[in-house]
Amino acid sequence: MAQAATAAPAAETTLDRVKAFLAFRPETAAILALITVTIVFSFTAEDFTTKAAFYSVITLASERGIVACGVSILLIAGHFDLSVGSVLGLTAIIVGTLMADMPSSGAVPLALVIALSIGLLQGFAVVKLGIPSFILTLGGLLLWRGVGYVISEGLFIIVQRDDTLLQIFSHRLDTGLYVTCFWFLGVVLLGTLLLQRTRFGNWVFATGGNYRAAKQQGVPTDLVLILLFGLSAFLAGLAGTVQMPRHLYIESNRGRLLELEIIAACAIGGTRIWGGYGSVIGAALGVIAVSTIQVGLARSGVPGEWFDGFVGLLIVFAVVINRSVERRNLGERVE
Repeated sequence: MAQAATAAPAAETTLDRVKAFLAFRPETAAILALITVTIVFSFTAEDFTTKAAFYSVITLASERGIVACGVSILLIAGHFDLSVGSVLGLTAIIVGTLMADMPSSGAVPLALVIALSIGLLQGFAVVKLGIPSFILTLGGLLLWRGVGYVISEGLFIIVQRDDTLLQIFSHRLDTGLYVTCFWFLGVVLLGTLLLQRTRFGNWVFATGGNYRAAKQQGVPTDLVLILLFGLSAFLAGLAGTVQMPRHLYIESNRGRLLELEIIAACAIGGTRIWGGYGSVIGAALGVIAVSTIQVGLARSGVPGEWFDGFVGLLIVFAVVINRSVERRNLGERVE
């Protein structure tokens, strides 16, 4: 009887630890959302539980997820980047255009440097000119889209899909998966280590939590923001390069409205859009949830116009969960 009495608290303690872990993680809403949409489409979508459907979800999520990692870190620092879709498309156009006159070993690095420079320039303008990031990157969205259109002259650019370097970015394995998923995984791991295991990561959270207080404490907030804008644009450019070999051609509309999907995925993943809270893993799970909806709707035979509506409902669901988590965190701190 004595042994039975002492065993019960141990089991209760373990359960409490699991509940506490889920209750205090920014990824909780994304996990619940992903489980929910997976269950729904498992019953409503034809062949949704097949390997082909899984590979479709992972492929879509990988390309979007690379962008989401950079955007999520910038959101944690308290700023938006609405230009990522345009930068993605512009980078792909630059790579395709340059490869007509030089090998990919020169075209790809040059295009990525250009993407990085665009981000650094936008970050410098936000910090030094005091322009709200929402407004400035909204202008960047239109500007870089226009630059891509001018470079391509509104024409399709044929992709050299058999190029060796491009295949490194997006080779299709014998299993059916693309190498893209490993790039995605690598970016998620590096982004998580950056936020959780480095001083720079602490600076990011401090900058987003309270910009003025962080600056007064000696955090180089301006430098942090400039670098994060550069990181966001660079990863958008990398995603544009990664997805190229999957397509026959590049058009000036590549990446249109991607920025809205990415911000939605970050919100679903628990990133607080006004800064100071979130995780790269949560953003990655949010992207997977959004991609699951897209594949599930396609296999259900539902018109694509419903996609935005489903994502909107998922955002509301995630925000409700995240607000509950925040209130519980605040209550624990008060106690």
